[in-house]
Amino acid sequence: MQIDFLLERFKENKDNPAIIWKGTTIDYGVLLDKYAAASDFLKVNNIQEGDVVSLTGDFTPNAIALLLALIGNYNIVVPFNSPIKVAEETKFEIAQVEKGIVIDIETMIIPMRIKREKRIMYILKN
Repeated sequence: MQIDFLLERFKENKDNPAIIWKGTTIDYGVLLDKYAAASDFLKVNNIQEGDVVSLTGDFTPNAIALLLALIGNYNIVVPFNSPIKVAEETKFEIAQVEKGIVIDIETMIIPMRIKREKRIMYILKN
């Protein structure tokens, strides 16, 4: 997998700080755990290798882990850092998005599935 080298560095530094988010230090070990949970989320929700997946949300520890899991799953990731309101369908059509994940930073992790015409959207509550 193309991110194995990165995951190895995370394991080697599991007790070291990786990021600071909202005043809290997040260690590499925590990111590894979140990566494992994100990988499970992709499997449970049948996000297949090669799927074009939009990722909408702020840069949170869960978003970082999910981005890494999508890369590790060989997905084509279309990132959006804020809610898409104007011309949402046009942007999805241009990027040929098949599935989407929206990360809600205000609550805990509970994935929900939302169908949108031909696309499947997921909301991952952070």
